[in-house]
Amino acid sequence: MIDFLQGKVMELGEESVVLSVNGVGFRLSVPSRTVATLSLGEEAKLYTHLLLSEDEFSLYGFATPEEREMFVTLLSVPQVGPRLAFKLVAALPPVEFVAAIRRGDLSALDAVKGIGRRTAQRVLLELSERVQKWAPEEAPPPSEKERKSCFRPSLPRPLGSKWRRPAGPWNLCGRNARTLPWKNSSAAPFPSSPAHEGLGVGCGRKTDWDS
Repeated sequence: MIDFLQGKVMELGEESVVLSVNGVGFRLSVPSRTVATLSLGEEAKLYTHLLLSEDEFSLYGFATPEEREMFVTLLSVPQVGPRLAFKLVAALPPVEFVAAIRRGDLSALDAVKGIGRRTAQRVLLELSERVQKWAPEEAPPPSEKERKSCFRPSLPRPLGSKWRRPAGPWNLCGRNARTLPWKNSSAAPFPSSPAHEGLGVGCGRKTDWDS
């Protein structure tokens, strides 16, 4: 099997491309949205799928492995041949196709030219379970409550105990410091200034650490 072809673009059609690979020209059926991204004379890489029949030799090219996988998967659906499978791939990118299958959206498939209501129903029925394996559904985003809980601050506490204010001269504020004999003295353990007065932590005022 030819997995992919990479070469110079020699010809562009509405839904076809001719690639020159080592002096050999390959004509591929390619979705029109992919054709629109190619330019004559430039290098291109297309993921391919080869179909052989008694009277036809067809080579299909796709921009991504996912598009090719979608095409091959559609071929397994009863009464869906290469033409219908190619039309579905050309009309619906894999992400949109998978979303339509999960929603059971018949209108998205029925809107594709050449796909009738019965064929659309058959595609939904046949592929509803296989799509889950092909493209597993993403986990839903976290709710607002879950997002808020992720950022809720918490204070670490030793098991079986509560936080206590440290004892000693550091459990002081500007009000208590005025009564000490070493106030305004060089022996004071920390400098005294108006900026230090009125601090809440260690002054008997209730804080989050006291609860």
